[in-house]
Amino acid sequence: MRPLAEALHGWVEFVQSGAALVSRATPEREQGAVALGRVVEALVVNAPLLGVVLFSEHGADFYRDHLRPAIDEFVSGIEAAKQLWDHREFGGQLPANVVLGTALFAGLRQSFEESPPVDYAAFADELQGLIFDGLRLRGPAED
Repeated sequence: MRPLAEALHGWVEFVQSGAALVSRATPEREQGAVALGRVVEALVVNAPLLGVVLFSEHGADFYRDHLRPAIDEFVSGIEAAKQLWDHREFGGQLPANVVLGTALFAGLRQSFEESPPVDYAAFADELQGLIFDGLRLRGPAED
């Protein structure tokens, strides 16, 4: 669980710096994808173990004591970064769910399907674009 918590914390720090919120073709944006790629990789690699732990008799304790605090930090980081850019109205839990759910499903596919290995950098770049570009505030002509 430590790799996931550390990856979430690293992406939170990056997002709070505002660097991930710049236009797509910049070194900062690429660094954001690398940080998010660590979150994706941690979830993909640990998806089977996470399932075993969460659905064991100690799953609720593990979720409460370890996973939920890491998710809460992730959501708090997103909330804190909202002041750094013009965006549509949203709660921090939604993009956190998008990242965690999408990465977890990639981990399940990796475990149960014959699929090519996940390209963490490309996956994270697409996911970051979906979140930040999708939530960007647009004028009437862009809607």
